[in-house]
Amino acid sequence: MTLRDLAGLIRKRLWIIILLTATITGMAGIYCSVFVRDQYKAATTLYILVSDDSSNKTNLSTAFGVSERIAEDVSQLVKSQRVQDQAAKALGMPSLDGYETSVVSDKNSLVLQIAVTGPSAESTSYVANALAAAVADVSHEFMGVYSVKVVDKAPVPMEPTGMSKTKFIAEAFVGALLASTALIALPALLDDRIRNIETAEQVSDLPVLGTIADVTDVHTPPRDVSEARALLTAAIEEDAENVAAASPVPGQECEALESARTVLANLAFLKIGDPIRSITVTSAADQEGSPDVALLVAKAAASDGRKVLLVECDFRNRPLFDLIGAHSREGLRSVLSQCCSLVQAVCDIGHENVFFLDAETGVPNPTELISSERFKALHDILSEHFSYIVYNAPRLGPFADAAILSALSDAALLVVRNGVTRAGELEKGSGQLRKAGPPVAGIAYNRTKVSQAEHDQIRRKKLSQIAHRGKQTDKATAS
Repeated sequence: MTLRDLAGLIRKRLWIIILLTATITGMAGIYCSVFVRDQYKAATTLYILVSDDSSNKTNLSTAFGVSERIAEDVSQLVKSQRVQDQAAKALGMPSLDGYETSVVSDKNSLVLQIAVTGPSAESTSYVANALAAAVADVSHEFMGVYSVKVVDKAPVPMEPTGMSKTKFIAEAFVGALLASTALIALPALLDDRIRNIETAEQVSDLPVLGTIADVTDVHTPPRDVSEARALLTAAIEEDAENVAAASPVPGQECEALESARTVLANLAFLKIGDPIRSITVTSAADQEGSPDVALLVAKAAASDGRKVLLVECDFRNRPLFDLIGAHSREGLRSVLSQCCSLVQAVCDIGHENVFFLDAETGVPNPTELISSERFKALHDILSEHFSYIVYNAPRLGPFADAAILSALSDAALLVVRNGVTRAGELEKGSGQLRKAGPPVAGIAYNRTKVSQAEHDQIRRKKLSQIAHRGKQTDKATAS
């Protein structure tokens, strides 16, 4: 997925992001107003004077030696009920409930710090100072400490300690915004399905030759058997002009058929030298719609009066059998094994100038059959009788059938289905196709939502670059 695609997705789902962000931020605000209370912290600093003889170095040394124990004792005194009650009484409060007290000291120092945390800035400061006064009295009375001097009184804190409500809500807003955006964008970033022409070309390093609209029905009911047999005999035994005269081309064509014509025109544009007379249609994965595209290409090739033979080479699935609904009792294997003639195996599908040679089930090794010399010889024979041959091949990847047929044909067409084909499968399949080395190859972008006009603008630049590159290669080879 490109950055432009991601931006478009976020723009399309912006209302979801706004709704989630507003909901989460509102919930955070309600939580703050109900459960969160600002807390303030005030601290006062004390100095413990153990003896009144400050000139006595021994006493001072001894004082520092016991400072750690004194700090612990004072810490306990601060939290004692006696000190707490005395401080509360001095402030006119019933108790110090709701205030947290802590004592911090350095083990090598007689300086102590009493910190108080509470719900009010002023009251927290008052409590800290009251505790300092109370602990000074109690420590002098019970611990024999000469005096506890207040070094710094606790000032009134200006800001709450920890996170304020405003900051909490602001961070909740930012977190909700990021989480909502990630919720929308992350599945799309992890999804490697091809969703636009640019990505298909970038991943496969092949040009997109045309966009095929969503095909719901590319099948025309077959003619009467006697009429079909007559046309078939004419196709094999007569020339193209007689067949064209007997089978006029329909005047009205569907959008998908026009798209297939565009694909063929772009293939012809890429092919320098001899015209294209055979093409292999395949895909990088299942459910890409390559049989539908193969049938469309056959019909498009026949629209100018050429005799076209559509050959089913997917022995394992035979998708054209279900798509067309017409076939002979014999098929491709019978022709290769000379069990029947070509006339007996080929049938008419009910579309002018388009004939069909079906595969047969039960072939133990289709790859071996397709790669045989007999198949190459049959290809030459078919090229003599038909103006155009369209091979429907199984998917690339697990089988070599499509690669073998692509190398045998004048061109190869890789079908990519919008929103279904995955980038990894396309990269692997296109690499296998390039290794096969067909003279020209390209992509038919199937089930697309991009208009033909938008695609034409993209492909003109791409095809001109490829054609220019091909001419330079030919010049280099000739020299």
